[in-house]
Amino acid sequence: MSIRILLVDDHQLLREGFRSLISEQSNMTVVGEAEDGRSAVQLAARLSPDVVVMDISMPGMNGIEAARQILAANPVVKIMALSMHLDRRMVLEMFKSGASGYLLKECAFDEVVQAVQVVASKGIYLSPKIADVLLKDYIHREKKGELPPLSGVPEREKAILQVFEEGGDLKAIASALHTSVKNADSFRRQLILDHILPLLLRAQSDAAEGLDVSLTHREKEILTWVKDGKSTGEIASILKISQDTVKFHLKNVFQKLSATSRSQAIAVAIENKLIES
Repeated sequence: MSIRILLVDDHQLLREGFRSLISEQSNMTVVGEAEDGRSAVQLAARLSPDVVVMDISMPGMNGIEAARQILAANPVVKIMALSMHLDRRMVLEMFKSGASGYLLKECAFDEVVQAVQVVASKGIYLSPKIADVLLKDYIHREKKGELPPLSGVPEREKAILQVFEEGGDLKAIASALHTSVKNADSFRRQLILDHILPLLLRAQSDAAEGLDVSLTHREKEILTWVKDGKSTGEIASILKISQDTVKFHLKNVFQKLSATSRSQAIAVAIENKLIES
């Protein structure tokens, strides 16, 4: 049975590339395409795809909010996040929204096919670089006492953490476990999915609950225009202020929300109901 896929990205060339790749797969079919989150929600409701391959940063509704709305309407749909952001917070926000996988746009096309097959089979897919980000984040925060040490895990998982903490790669993990690199990668992913990701998501939720931030009217106004895909120059023209003033307000927003990018600031603001999705 063919896996029915909805492609969502504001870059037409990227969609065309994925569509061309998927058309070569005998068990996959692209049933629709959207260039923004709102269109994705509408198409997902009408087409009921098996998998939505969706960008995070898009004009209008971003991929995080679109994923929430799609899954609220149809929990059976699987969401595969696609992003250029190698950012822990963005990864966690996407998984918190209910995504089943996270791919970087720099990945090879054949990894997209593999990832779609995994999530369509009710699995969770993590690209190797995302796995590294989550492991490093856990180790860093565990050392600082922000997260508890893992308990009740097999010696194999402890060995993986130790090798990674010492700077080892998959080959080093494979050597320590006396297994193949492929098996080492599988063990590492399982460690993250079973133990690391739940801890990080819980910590993310706790941090969001404890967030007590108030944005000024102007900051909310500017961030809303950013969410709608407007550039700094366009926002300055709309609000009849200088571009430097727009940048000043955005800098304040980033500081208040502990964000390092526009997409991250939007995600945190929507999550905490500071702006509308």
